[in-house]
Amino acid sequence: MKKTYAYIIITSLILFNVLISSLGRFYKFQGVFSVPALNAPRAEIDEPDFASLFVSASAAAYEGKKIKSIPAPVINEEKDTHQSSTPETAPPANLSETTVTRGRETVLGIEVNNETGYNLAEAYKKPQIKPEADGPSVLIVHTHTSESYRPSEGFDYTPTDNDRTEDLNFNVARVGAELCKSLNDLGVYAIQDPTICDYPSYNGSYKKMLSVAEAALKKYPSIKVVIDLHRDAMETADGTKISTVANINGEKAAQIMLVVGTDANGLYHPTWQSNFSFAADLQKKCSEMYPELARPLNVRCERFNGHISPYEILIEVGTTGNTLPEALISARAAASVIASVMSDS
Repeated sequence: MKKTYAYIIITSLILFNVLISSLGRFYKFQGVFSVPALNAPRAEIDEPDFASLFVSASAAAYEGKKIKSIPAPVINEEKDTHQSSTPETAPPANLSETTVTRGRETVLGIEVNNETGYNLAEAYKKPQIKPEADGPSVLIVHTHTSESYRPSEGFDYTPTDNDRTEDLNFNVARVGAELCKSLNDLGVYAIQDPTICDYPSYNGSYKKMLSVAEAALKKYPSIKVVIDLHRDAMETADGTKISTVANINGEKAAQIMLVVGTDANGLYHPTWQSNFSFAADLQKKCSEMYPELARPLNVRCERFNGHISPYEILIEVGTTGNTLPEALISARAAASVIASVMSDS
């Protein structure tokens, strides 16, 4: 009888875990577990997905382990009173436009949102990026390749999921291609790998991107800079999408945000200081060349695969509220900034 009870209990636990996992996958597909990354994307390597949290909770409790909580997105702290000079066009009723230029603190003369306890001024050291005579210097990849933009006239598409499409003509891979072309036009040898890393599974995309980047670095040891290009997501409590806009030479463009990962969560990351130093120089150059282009530099506790290169940077180009044409303008402007910083280092 005891064996029968034990068998029933074990079977019930297995079925429960399977059910929770299935529900997690279903609701993730439906967007229920899709948490807007208001400051930067959530790194699956650093933080488990919601379904895994439910499934592993009982086992962790049994082993006396502490479950790492997923931090809530923050947007209110980025609000400022800056008045944008972006050309005025009436946004759709379900869209709010803003220009974010002020961070929580100023470090090294740049606006920063520092979510770690690190002294960033002490972490800075002038980057030394010396491109080699042969081979590419810049690699562009995409952890969340399917991230897409608000459909607009001439740029409509069929979504694969909420604010996502596998069509490389309409997702962030298209923006990456524009950045790559612009860099090459400016004399910086850049290559792009548009591998879709977030399908068929969104969870695990950082691990997949890591393998893609490592393969490229092995093939092209001349690569100095790795850019992981994303699209951010921002919305109000009532579901209104927020687009961050900038005036770039009289054109409405999407703001970008530079994101730097660190070892604050305990993951191996010996190069975060050089990642930050490179990002700090990019942020400063942005403010000089295109004052509205960049939102405050975001320094995070998560690693975001920054350890793969001394000069790795995650760049968010626009949000779900921006259009692809706005993002393409930003990509061209960002290329000018990156080329300038690399030539000055």
